[in-house]
Order: sequence, then structure tokens, then C-alpha cells
Amino acid sequence: MKSEKNNLRMGILKKYLSSLVAFIFVFTGCFMINVPVYAAGSYTINGKTVRYTDFSSSPNDCWNYANNIYNKIWGCKFSSVFSSNDNMLRNLSDNDLTLTTDHLKEYVSNAALGSSLRVCNAEYLHGNDGWGHSQIIVQKDANGFTVLEGGLSTSPYCREKYYTWSGYSKTYSYIKYIKWPGAPAYSRNTDSFISYLESPASGGNYGGGTIQISGYALHKNGLRNVTAWVNGHSMNCPMYNSPSVAKVYPGYPTGKEGFIATIPTSYLNEGENEIGIYAYENDDTPHLIAVRKFNYNSFISELETPKKNVSYNGTLEIKGYALHKNGLRNVTAWVNGQMMGVPMYERTEIADKYPGYPTGNEGFKTEIPLGCLKNGENEISIYAYESNDAAHNIATYKFDYVKDKIVISNVKVSDLTSSGYTVTCDVDAKAGISSVQFPTWSHVNGQDDLVWHQGTISGNKVSCRINVSEHKGDVNCVYQTDIYAYDKANHCETYRNQLLQYIDAAPPVISDVQITNVSENGYTISCVVNDKDSKIDRVQFPTWYGDDNPFQSDSSWRSSSKYSGKLENGRYVYRVNTSDYKNQIGKYTTHIYAWDERGNQSEGYATEALIKKDHKHEYTSKVKKAATCTKDGIMLYTCKDNDDSYEKVIPATGHQNTELRNVKSATCVSEGYTGDTYCKDCNTKLSTGKTIAKKTHNWDAGKITTKATCTTKGVKTYTCSVCKGTKTEDIAATGHKNTELRNVKSATCASEGYTGDTYCKDCNTKLSTGKAIAKKNHEWDAGKITTKATCTKKGIKTYTCSLCKGTKTEDIAATGHQNTELRNARPATCENEGYTGDTYCKDCNTKLSTGKTIVRKNHEWDAGKITTKATCTKKGIKTYTCNNCNATKTEELPMTNHATKVTKFVKEASCDSEGYTGDIYCQDCGTLLKEGQIIPKLNHNWDAGKIVIKATTTSEGQKKFTCKRCNITRIEKIAKLPVQSIIGKTINDKSSNGIYKVLKNNCVEFVKPLSRKRSANIPNAVKINGKLYKVITISANAFKGITSLKTVTIGKNITSIKSKAFYGCRNLKSITIKTSSLRNRNVGAKAFTGTNAKSKVKVPVKQLKSYKKLLKSKGMSKKAIYKK
Repeated sequence: MKSEKNNLRMGILKKYLSSLVAFIFVFTGCFMINVPVYAAGSYTINGKTVRYTDFSSSPNDCWNYANNIYNKIWGCKFSSVFSSNDNMLRNLSDNDLTLTTDHLKEYVSNAALGSSLRVCNAEYLHGNDGWGHSQIIVQKDANGFTVLEGGLSTSPYCREKYYTWSGYSKTYSYIKYIKWPGAPAYSRNTDSFISYLESPASGGNYGGGTIQISGYALHKNGLRNVTAWVNGHSMNCPMYNSPSVAKVYPGYPTGKEGFIATIPTSYLNEGENEIGIYAYENDDTPHLIAVRKFNYNSFISELETPKKNVSYNGTLEIKGYALHKNGLRNVTAWVNGQMMGVPMYERTEIADKYPGYPTGNEGFKTEIPLGCLKNGENEISIYAYESNDAAHNIATYKFDYVKDKIVISNVKVSDLTSSGYTVTCDVDAKAGISSVQFPTWSHVNGQDDLVWHQGTISGNKVSCRINVSEHKGDVNCVYQTDIYAYDKANHCETYRNQLLQYIDAAPPVISDVQITNVSENGYTISCVVNDKDSKIDRVQFPTWYGDDNPFQSDSSWRSSSKYSGKLENGRYVYRVNTSDYKNQIGKYTTHIYAWDERGNQSEGYATEALIKKDHKHEYTSKVKKAATCTKDGIMLYTCKDNDDSYEKVIPATGHQNTELRNVKSATCVSEGYTGDTYCKDCNTKLSTGKTIAKKTHNWDAGKITTKATCTTKGVKTYTCSVCKGTKTEDIAATGHKNTELRNVKSATCASEGYTGDTYCKDCNTKLSTGKAIAKKNHEWDAGKITTKATCTKKGIKTYTCSLCKGTKTEDIAATGHQNTELRNARPATCENEGYTGDTYCKDCNTKLSTGKTIVRKNHEWDAGKITTKATCTKKGIKTYTCNNCNATKTEELPMTNHATKVTKFVKEASCDSEGYTGDIYCQDCGTLLKEGQIIPKLNHNWDAGKIVIKATTTSEGQKKFTCKRCNITRIEKIAKLPVQSIIGKTINDKSSNGIYKVLKNNCVEFVKPLSRKRSANIPNAVKINGKLYKVITISANAFKGITSLKTVTIGKNITSIKSKAFYGCRNLKSITIKTSSLRNRNVGAKAFTGTNAKSKVKVPVKQLKSYKKLLKSKGMSKKAIYKK
């Protein structure tokens, strides 16, 4: 129900509008005041120009400020700031000092332009009027009014300001209005009938729940009731007392001003609805309150995306909202026939826009999988479902989707190590993929190591290896890789700021190494391994006996499970069994190495264990100190060979031998005691006993000493078996348990009976008096028919009482003519009429009814037979026979007119000869009906063709096409392939067993060998696509850790060797360097660290001295032998 304040608000608004029109008429008639739109600075009212500056000398005296302007406009002043006799209007009540928007509208709407408005804030109320703020009204409209403000320190003075009704009422809380000279006195509305329909609003949109009718109506004669018609349905609107409406409109009969009702949903139509409201006086005189239209929808929905006939590309989302008066369970979409669920969620802005519906899941959205979308026109249908599975279509229409845009998807990182990682992705482009680049840099020093890597394309799959060595070797930091994909139409799509990868090059750290459980059978070695950035991949424990290390030439232990430790309780544990080493006694050596999942190897940790032959001790024991109840003892164990001894604690025995003392049993007369516990060995009191309560009497079963009777109690006596004391208890009187009936008499059909009196058989007392038994009813038998009933006469049935043999009779109704038959009946034929027959009673032979004549039958013709067959030129005859009388009739059959046709002399056209459609003949009579036509020779139907010679960048190719009809062939030329840039791509060259990266200026970099071999040759140049490329660089880590490498030759065009190129090649003994261009700045750190200590190095003659110094600084052994 709307509040009374809301009803009051609407009434005041209506009154405000009517009053404003009336007063504007008065103003224009009496004073001829124009209503200008006032600009800041000055304005003219009643022919007087008013400027702000005229009255700005007293900014804090708002009353004089307002009075001076009022005087200039109207030529008069107010009598006093405190006077209550000024021509004023106040609040509805002097006791109600709360200013509402409705109050403000009521008073200000009646004020003239230029009138003074006296306002107080509630905090400053004082006396009758209070200190407050006085202002001058300048202009009014339907939404608010403009004033010139006087000066309080909290409000700027001499300033034009526009207030809305509610905005002003929020600022001030008390109002008085001072009228203008000569204006008519303010009076309330005096219409005979006042009314307002608050709800439903005209043109309003409603849905979901119920719709409320509310408003108010008053008449000078009083009103009896209010009736509404909703789409032709009549309904009563109960009236109620609304004091606030009565207060605004005094002088009307009160008690039933407001009315309110709820419209049944069965009266509402989907879409536009119409309502008419009438109020009735007591004499049924009607008064129209309102006739208006409004909208009602039980289901509201919108599919916001995708829009109808709009073109989309990239990621596409289904989004919208749906509401139903019964609530919705789920939303389902079909995109090009593929179904998908669309999750629902709360959208408060929709719930606010459409109140009255169940809320909480108004919205729905999901992303359409790319696989559901087609290039071009697509169709979407989307439905919302109620909990009972009732479906509501939200939308069904078509939209366009363009897949020309490049789509990058399925981005993944693999093969992540400390040296780099591999990025793979799918790239789809309708125009075809031109290239895919992977700009990559480390988050160290900005983008100073940015490299645009070229991806390797295979269909729509693209991959790229990111090597740390190409990015200044930055490790233990984050790398970022973006993706730029280009199609052959020169479009570009990016995948940016999403692929971040941490490169971990910090090795694991081994600590807390322990050797335990040493015996002649072996020992256990364990350690802790930590890595702050990566998981531990494995920990290896290579072990050997003696001084010769067998693993210097065999690295298989690095991955062998034989030497792998197991993680147990945070430690890596490995057991060395001497049985694996022929049970040899002596020194064993175990090294420990750890690797993390990025391939980083820890520093080695070396340990030794001395295995001795076990000596079995035989010990004898002796008590060195005896244990007591409270103190431990000591047991000494000594080896018989006196080479070892040890002690063990003998635990204190505790108080094992105890006894109770001072025990006393409880009796019926005195308490007992449980006794104190003492240790018998040390006489210590261990615990104090407890008092045992006196025992209760042990009463026997008792004996009856005075027997109970029907009316007096008895006595039972009990004796205690311990103390022989006694106690008694009452035995309840037995009551009259043994009773009998006396003076019993049975009732008959002739006389009453008697139930009998009840007596106690034990004491002969009469306990109760009996009751009379009513006479019995006659018990009639089934009766016998003494006079039999006939078709027309009644019979008689006689009944006899089985008790008194009296009789009674009853009539049996006449049977009626129940057994009937038809006589004189005959069927109708095609020639004669029939007769239904007369009805007779078979029992009394009476004729009950006369029959009727049956009309003759129509002929019932059969399907007929063709007696003369129709031909192409002659008609036929069909004969029909009646199934009843065998009469016949005939009908004519039309000529067939060459109905069955056949085509002859058909010939198909080929690539070599013409064809013929064939001549058409009548199959029945052989007549030529139509001659055929010649079919022109066919064009060759060429297949897709096969490439017989592939095109290259230097020569054309050939493609052979074959006709599918005649197998003739033709040859087409294929243009030379365009020369594409391969800079940045990696190329495999089997002839030199190398992988090369193509650089600028027809140069390449040796990246790494294709396979690990004993020897390697870095050539001067390699041939790629028939063209020679100089080999000028050896990549970082190119041969790192390849222990099988023994010989290497470095070509004459090499200008740089990057860091750790031959790192860890411990078996590399022969190195031939042909280039003369190596310098300290272009040979990387540790390029030759870990090569064989006695390597033989052959270098150019002129570089012998400089290369010896250079290579030594890059890790070459001091013992290396150099030759020219």
C-alpha cells in the first residue's frame, strides 16, 4: 500500500498546477507582469530594474536586503521582521516545523514573481518566527524556482540561484510566505469533486508481480465506493481513511478519502492495457477519476549482443537479460544449431528498471566458442526457461561474423631449461599466414636485449625457440615474449603482455651430508638439497671402491637410476651396498650431484667411508648400582675380550609390593574404612583410605500380620537379617473383586426385560442396581409370495415373526410387459418396401405397438469391370452390377491418347562427337510422336591437375591436367617461386652435421651439431637453396657438455666464438683453428673451459702467440700443446 504521504504529495501537485494557472491569470490581468528568463546581473519586474549591486551593502542583513528589493518592486515594505500579523501563510501547523517538498510546492506555487520568501533552518528557530533567511522569488517553473539570495555567512548573497523543489527543502526546514500588495487572499480548493489516480501511471510499464490501483477521491456530498474497469473487467476498489488527504482538502466529508486495490493478473493482457476509475455518490451518481493506458509484460528480455544484422570478428560474447513473473531457471542458446548453456547472474540495474519480478539472476552472458561460428552469416536462437520447463524465446535472428581477422590461440611454453624455452601457438588467418615474429627480452635493463625471433610455420602451427644466449645471457630473471602474426593481406594481430617466463640458472645447493649405518655390508649417505626457484629433478650418488674413479670417462651415472637417491622426510637418501662391489673391505668414495627441473647442476660434493670387517662382541652383564622403588640403577656390560663396554640404566622399580592397613567394615550401625596403602618394601604410605558409609538394612520378604478385607487395610511386617529390626507397611483394601448379577430378566416382543443387580459374593453387599430392557422388535423372516403378480395386477408377500409368530403383508408391483417379441416384420429390397414389425407381450399376448413402413433400398453398385478396353483412338466401356438385385449399368471410358511414351535412338554427347536426345514413340501403338534434337559436343572436363615439375626460385614448373571424360591431357606452366627472406630462420645441414641460423649479408651462425659425434667440422660456408652462406659465428653453448667430441676443425670465416661454446668437452684433444680473425672481444667467456687438459691446438702461424694467450683466458688448459 502506498503511504498517505505519497497520496498527499500527488494531491498537492495537482492542486499546485491548477492554482499556478489561476494565479498567472490574475497576474497578467491585474499587473501585466511579463515572465522573462532572467540573466545574471539585472532583471526587470513590474517595470522596475533590479541589479544585484543595488543591495549588496548589507550582506548579512537578509531581511533588509529582501525588504529593499520588495519595496523597489512593489513600492511598500514589511512592518517588522518579527511580526506575525504580516500578510503571511505558514506551515500546515505551527507545531509542525518540518518542511516537505509538498509543503514547498503548495506555498511557493501561489507566490508572485518578486515576492519575498522567509525561510528558517530548524537549528535557528527562535520564538514565533525565529532567525532565518529571507529571499526574493525571481522566477518559477514546473520543476522549481529561481531566487535572489540575501546574505547569511553560510549562503552567498546577491546571487541568482535555481532550486528544485526537493533541493530547496533539503536545505531548509521551515517556511513562511509573505504575499504581494493587492493580491487576493489565499484559499483552499472548493471544487465539489476532487480526485487523483496515483497508480497505475499513464503509459507506465509493469510486469512480474501484481499491479496496484491507488489514489484518492472526495466529494462535497460524500462518496459511497470506487469501481475500476480493467480491460472490461469490473472490480471494487476498497476505500479507507486518509487523514493527510483530508487535511489538505478540508470541508469535505471524511473517513473514506483514499482507495486501493490489487489488479488480478487474469484481468491483464500482455502489452497495452486500459483502466477506467469511477467514484460513486450515495445516490449512485458517477464521477470519472481517470481513464488511461499502461503496459504489462509477464516476460521481458533483450539480447544485447550479438545484435541483429551486425558484423563481428574476434571474441564474441552472448549477453542480455530476461525476467519472468514466475522466475527463470536457466538460459540456453543455439548458435548455428549447436546448443550451449548461458550462465545467469545478478544485474541490479535491470532489477531497478523493471521492478516486481523475481530478482537475483536477471542477466546472462557467455563467450561463443570460435568453433561454433562460421565465416559470414550466422544464426542465433536463445530461450529462457521457467522451473516447469516452460520456454520463452528471447531472440532468433542472424548476424555476420568475419574470420578474416587473424586469430592467435593455444599459446604454450615447453622445453623450459636454464638455456631457454620454446613457444608454440596456433595462428588462423583466412588470407594465409605470411610470417609470425616473437619479440623477446629480459626484464633486466629495459629492452636492451630485445630480439625479434622468426617463428617456424607448419600449417597453422607456429613455434619458436628462445635461447638465453641471444639475450646477453641474462638468467635468474623474467623473460617476456610477445607474438606478432602477419597474413598475406598485410594484416597484423598481436598477443602481448601475457607470456612471462622466469629463467632459472641458479644450481641446487647440497648441505648437511651425513653417513650412517656403516657396517661391512655398506653404509647410508643422505643430504639436504635446496633450490629457491625450481623443483629438484634428481640427486645422483656415483660411488666407487678404491682410488681409481671409473666415471671420468663414463657419464652414464648422471641419469642412471642405479645411482639415484630417494626423497625421505626432506632428505635425499642413498644406500651403498658392498655386495655391489664384490664385498671389498676398505675405502669407498661417493660424490653427490643434484639437478633441478631446469637442468641446472649443483657443485659436486665428495665423501669417503672406510668399511671394516665386523667384530662380534660377546658381552657379560653386572649390576653396578641396584635400582630402588624411587631411584634408577646402573647395569654394566663388558665384552669378554675386554675391548668394549657400555652401561645401561636400570629403571626404578616403583612401589610394586603394597598392602592395605587400618581396614574396617561398615555395618547397619556404624561406618567402615577402606584402609591406607603402604609399600611393603620401603614402608612408605602411598595413599589414604576413604570412609565407608553405614550399610542399609537388609530386609526380608516380609509377612502379612493383618489380612486386608474388601473395605479395610491389612498390615505387612519386614525383619532386617543383620540387626533383626522390623518395619511395617499397609496393605490396601481388596475392594469388591468377586461380584455376580442377580434378578436378571430377558426382554421379549411382548414384555420388557431387566439387566440385573450387582452383588459382592464375598461380603454380600449390593453394589449397583440394574436397568429395564426395552421390548424387542419383531424378527421377520424373508417372507413368502402368497399372491403372484401379473403383467397388469399387483401380488402379495407375507412375513412371519420368528419370536411371536405374528404376520404382516406387503404389495408386489405388477411386472409389466417385460417379455416382448416382433411379429409381421419384413426387410426392404431394391423393388419392394419393408415393415419394421408389431410388438407383442409374449406372456399375455397383448399387442403393445404397431410397426412402420421401410422405404425401398437404393442400388448398391460394385466397383465395375472393363468390358471393352479403351485404345489410343477408340473409347472403352465399364459395366457395374447391383450387389442386391444383380441389375447392371454401363459408363464410357475415354481414349488413352498415346499415354505411354518411349524414347528411342538416344546418344550421349562427348568431347569428340555430338549427341542426340532421341525420338519419342507411343509404346502402345508405335506412332512417332516427336523427333529428337542434336546435342552439341561437350567441353573438356579437366581434373585439378598434378604437378609434374615443381617450380623453384630459379626455374618454372609444369602442371598436367587430364580430361575426366576422354582422358586427353594438357600442360600448364607454373611460375617461378618468389625469393623469400630466410633471415632469422634455422636451417639443418646434414652434410656438415650442423644447425645454422641465417644472418644478414649471406652469413650464418653455427648453432649446434645435428647429432653428437666424435669429430666436428665448422665449414667455411654452407649451401642453402643453392646459394652459399659464410659461416662466421659459433653460438654460445654450441658443444657444451658433449663429452663424445674428440676432434674439431674451425673454418677460416669464423669471426666470433660465443661463451661456453666448447664448455665441458673434456675429451676434446684435437682442435684446428683456420680463422685469423679471433679477438678477445669476440670470443666469449669460458668458451674452452673444461676441454682436455692435454689438448693439441693447431693455429695459423701468425697467430700462434696471440691465440695461445687468448685461448688460455677463455678456459683452455695451461698444459695444452700449440702447433702452427
